[in-house]
Amino acid sequence: MTLQQIRYIIGVEEAGSLNKASEKLFISQPSLTSAVHDVEWERGFGITTLQKLLVVIPVFVNKILES
Repeated sequence: MTLQQIRYIIGVEEAGSLNKASEKLFISQPSLTSAVHDVEWERGFGITTLQKLLVVIPVFVNKILES
């Protein structure tokens, strides 16, 4: 996981959605989604849910901080 990916994940948490985070981070929404999915694959668990576009980043961030 890169520092940029961590910034993206934190940005998504702060913004509350991938769409708002992409605007705040000046990155396209598809690129941000791809970066988040890459981290999910690398870490072996999902951090987003597609249902109603809810973002459940806090649990993921806590797991990163604990490791």
